[in-house]
Amino acid sequence: MKVSVIIPVYNKKDYIEECIQSCLQQDFDSFEVIAVDDGSTDGSGEICDKIAESDSRLKVFHVKNGGVTAARRYGAEHSSGEYLMFVDSDDGLLPGAINRLYKEIEKTKADEVIAGFKSDKGWVVVAPWGGFVNTELLISELLATHNTFCVMWAIIFRRGILDGCFDIPREVIEGEDIATQINVLAKNPKAFLLQEAVYLYREDVPNNRKPGYACIKGLHDVVEKALRPQWDKYEQLFRLHQAKSYESYLERGGDDPKLKAYFESLRSWKGSRGIPYKDRIILLLPPAIGRWLVRKYRKGRR
Repeated sequence: MKVSVIIPVYNKKDYIEECIQSCLQQDFDSFEVIAVDDGSTDGSGEICDKIAESDSRLKVFHVKNGGVTAARRYGAEHSSGEYLMFVDSDDGLLPGAINRLYKEIEKTKADEVIAGFKSDKGWVVVAPWGGFVNTELLISELLATHNTFCVMWAIIFRRGILDGCFDIPREVIEGEDIATQINVLAKNPKAFLLQEAVYLYREDVPNNRKPGYACIKGLHDVVEKALRPQWDKYEQLFRLHQAKSYESYLERGGDDPKLKAYFESLRSWKGSRGIPYKDRIILLLPPAIGRWLVRKYRKGRR
């Protein structure tokens, strides 16, 4: 088997059939689709089972709810492809996606080929760079929360490069894609960026996730652990990532006492030269004023 496409599924009955069909209709001769029903309660798993009855390339697994990263890990462990791809259950693949990514990773001998996406509203997003890219640049972009390239989807991975990269706590319900990709990039893989759209991203899908202390602190712990071997290189960028997390917390009007105490501890940093002046000011201001500034400048960017 050349390629395994893994779809974590949780309560996406309105989208999952279209997602799976976009994968099964690919013009490629050796692939499987692994749907991991992560404890859905809305009938999503049954829809997957029905499709599998008529197409043996689709394998469906039903597991206890453990979160998207655990579902991806389970799918990877039960797949047989030389290369792995991941598709969110409310998105899909554009025609020719597997074939295009497979040819590129075979030609370049990269560990991961990162392409772009097209939204269901018609706009296309590709990375500003093409070809092989230094992994330090990609890590820097992720830590600065710059959404300049796809993080888990629209990518084909060489199987071995993902070993150990799904070690993300269940509590991390936001940013888990970033943590997984940083785990990959910390291995200094050969990363190739393809400036073509291969993935269909669906906008405006409802999302009721509310990241609290366990999520944010857990995410930071995973990222720090991955970067520790190169801490001299990444410490200031990691501090910037924490500052950006604080700004997002302020923007949402957070009132979690544990998070408040955690972010208060960040205000005592020394040597924050790697953090832009604007972010340092917000970190040091009283939260009410900082929240006003964050909402003002983030509104101006939209």
